[in-house]
Amino acid sequence: MEEYGFFLTYNERSDVIRLPVNPESLEIKAGNDSKARTIVDFGQINEIQYPKLREFSFSSFFPAQDYPFVVGERHEPLYYINMIQKWMEARRPIRFVFSGIMRTDTGNATDSSQLLNQALNGQVDFAINLAVSIENFDWSIQAGTQDIDYNIAFKEFTFYEARKL
Repeated sequence: MEEYGFFLTYNERSDVIRLPVNPESLEIKAGNDSKARTIVDFGQINEIQYPKLREFSFSSFFPAQDYPFVVGERHEPLYYINMIQKWMEARRPIRFVFSGIMRTDTGNATDSSQLLNQALNGQVDFAINLAVSIENFDWSIQAGTQDIDYNIAFKEFTFYEARKL
């Protein structure tokens, strides 16, 4: 049996968040910069270019109370908001990990740090494990429950440096 986990990590896992409520869906945008060219006496061709950076987005909520579907360790909603805003202000990439996670033989999920390690070490059938930038983060507090609904979007980050010639 397996479950899915969404993790955000910062600074080589010095800060780790496992999202307490899995989003209903994950939107992934992938494409390339192909260009159509017209060749004289031939017609149009497609000049395939390198892929664009992938983009990911989803919506969910940070619960202010215990629900039976909350996964991992639950914190107060503002804990997650403050952590994500801190990472955005640092202007450094974070790691986005989405993974199918294997459960133990008893059917109970192991703790979040073990689950994240399984995902990062390729011990699952499916995983997205990428450095990303947080492109958008919108949130609102729900009256009554005090849950915080949010939308978040990421863009793949490629590490680069100038090469000496």
